[in-house]
Amino acid sequence: MAALLRKLVYYYWSGGVWQVPAEGGKETQVLESVHLSYSFAVADKGIYFIPGDEAAVRLLDFNTRAIRTVATLERPWGDLGVSPDGRTILYSQINRQDSDLMLVENFR
Repeated sequence: MAALLRKLVYYYWSGGVWQVPAEGGKETQVLESVHLSYSFAVADKGIYFIPGDEAAVRLLDFNTRAIRTVATLERPWGDLGVSPDGRTILYSQINRQDSDLMLVENFR
């Protein structure tokens, strides 16, 4: 997963989040421990992420470089999405992997 923001490209590699200038250049690691490749989202304020060892959503603030917890989760896995302004978080959680979705027509 990669996102372009502030002329930087952010991507997941080897358990962490990295950044590289969009025009090319040196890559640097921004976060060391992120749960999975789809467990981070870049927004205006910073990078929201699910740490590799915690059931929480955290925010790495771009301005202060401080990390704070913004939500706790029941389980530490699932897709993470954040609105650009950071006011809304979308987190999908898999409760059962053996269930199927079905379309039932003319149901009464």
